[in-house]
Amino acid sequence: MKFTFASSGPMTHQLHIEAGKYVGIEIEQLSVAVSAVVIHPNGEKKEPVLGVPPRIPFGVGILAAETGTYKIVIEPQTPGSVGEYAIRWMESLDAADRYLASNEPRYRSPRLEALFAGGDLTAFWQEVEKTGTPLIEPYAIDPNYHLVSFLYRGSASTKGVLVRWYPHVRSDYSNCLMQQWGNSGLWYRTFLVGSRARFTYDLVENPGPSSLYLIAQSLRPIDEARWSTIAHRVEDPFNKLPVDGTHGVELPKAAQQPYQKEKPEIPHGSMELVEFSSKILANQRKLQVYLPPGYAKSGGKYPVLLVMDGPRYTSSVPTPSILDQLIAMGRIRPLVAVFIPNVSTELRYRELGCNPVFSDALEQELIPLIATRYRISQLQRDRGIGGSSRAGLMAVCAALHKPKLFGKVISQSPLLWYDPSVDYFVDDINRYKRDPGVAPNWAANEIVSRRRLAIEFHLDAGTFEANTNHPGNAAILESTRHFRDVLRAKGYSVHYQELEGGHEYFNWRGTFADAISALFAKSR
Repeated sequence: MKFTFASSGPMTHQLHIEAGKYVGIEIEQLSVAVSAVVIHPNGEKKEPVLGVPPRIPFGVGILAAETGTYKIVIEPQTPGSVGEYAIRWMESLDAADRYLASNEPRYRSPRLEALFAGGDLTAFWQEVEKTGTPLIEPYAIDPNYHLVSFLYRGSASTKGVLVRWYPHVRSDYSNCLMQQWGNSGLWYRTFLVGSRARFTYDLVENPGPSSLYLIAQSLRPIDEARWSTIAHRVEDPFNKLPVDGTHGVELPKAAQQPYQKEKPEIPHGSMELVEFSSKILANQRKLQVYLPPGYAKSGGKYPVLLVMDGPRYTSSVPTPSILDQLIAMGRIRPLVAVFIPNVSTELRYRELGCNPVFSDALEQELIPLIATRYRISQLQRDRGIGGSSRAGLMAVCAALHKPKLFGKVISQSPLLWYDPSVDYFVDDINRYKRDPGVAPNWAANEIVSRRRLAIEFHLDAGTFEANTNHPGNAAILESTRHFRDVLRAKGYSVHYQELEGGHEYFNWRGTFADAISALFAKSR
C-alpha cells in the first residue's frame, strides 16, 4: 500500500499482533528516504531502522512479547522531504519459526575440538575471557591463512546467533549462523581467513526470519542481513578491539597502522570551524579546518587537502593526529586540511554521486572561501581532494570535472562502477537487476578519452570487496584495479594499495595515512 508525505511530520501505522508471533514488514522507499521506529503496546520504542541506501526496500521485524497494538512510525530521513513510500505486512509467524537452520561448518577449530572431546567448559570461558574473541589459530595446511572462530555465550532464550561481517553475511546468510554445542549455551562458527586480514563484525541474537530474508534476497541481498537485524545486535563481551561501536579483528600479518594513537609529546595543529553557505547547492554546513603546528607564526602558503565525509575523517580516521605525526617525523609538508560534512544521508547520495554541481560548488565557493581565510597555495599540484566509498568516487570525479582545480586525488574503495548518466535511486538499480555484470566505470572511460592531466592518484581497495555478482560495493575491487591499470597505461602517477579487508574505516584509516605520505611527501 502506498503512502505520501505531504509534510515533514511522521506517519503511524498500527497492527494487532498476538503474543509469541513474529511479523515481518517490508518498506519500499519510492521517492523519499525514510526511517522506521517500532513502538510496542507498553510504549517501548525500538532503535530506528534507516533505509540504507536511500530509496531501496528494507525490512523491519516485530517480535510480539505481548498481545496488543504495535505501531510503526515512519518519517523522512531529511526533515521536510515529501514523497511516496510503500509498506507491506508479511505473514505472522510463530516466534520459533523465524530462524534459518544452520548448516554444518566447513572448517573446525582445534581448540574447540579439544573442548568437545571432553574439556571443561567453565575453564574454557575463563581462558576466552583472558585471550579475547574471536579465537585465532594457525591453519596447518597453509600458513597464509588462519582459522577464526566466533563465540557467543547464550542463554535459554537464545535460539540462534548470526555473525554479521562483510562480505560473507551478504553472500551466504546461512553460513554465518552459529551452531550450539549441545545445550551448553556455547555458540560458535569457524571460518578460514587470510592471515593479513583486518575487519569488523557484529553478533546478532535470534536473527531472521527466513521468509522475510528470502524476499529481501530477491531485491538486494545485503539489506536484510545487514540492516533489518540491527535491533537484535548483542555485544561480544570478550572482544578486546572495539572499533566505532562494533568489534574489530586483526590477523597476525595485517598491515601495520602506526599513526592511530595520538602522541602528546609532539607539536599539535589546531582545528577551527568555518561556516560554508552554498548558493549552488542551496544548503549550508560547518567545515572543520586543520591548521598545522606553527601556522600562526609562519608567513608562507600551504598545500590544502579537502576531505569529504569530514566527521568520519576526524574520528574513525584520526586525520588531525595522523597529520601531526607525519609532519613531526618530516615525512610530509605541513598542510591545511578541510573536512567537509554532509548535510544529510540522502543529500550525501546525491551530492557525492559524481555530481558536477558539487564540483562547481567546490571550485566556485568552497576553495575561494578557504583561500580568503587561510594561506593556501593556488598551485594545482598543492591542492588535493580525498574520500572513501561514494566520496572516493566523488574525489575522482571532481578532479575530472575540474581538470585544473586538483593535482592530487585520494580515492579509497571508490564506487567506480557507478554510472552518473542515470538516476542511482531508480534507474540504476533497475539496470543492475537486469544486468548484474555491468560496470560502467565512467571515470576510466574519461581517462581514456582525454589527454593526460596533471593529477597524481592514490587508490586502495580491499580483497573482501571482490565481485559476488551483486551490484554496488561488490564490484569495487575489480573496478578499482581496472581504473589503476587505465591510469598507468595513460602515464599517470598512481600509488595503489590492496588489503585483505572490507568496506570500512577500520582499513581506510591505515591506507589514508599512506596516501598522505605518498602524495604530500616532504621531498617532493
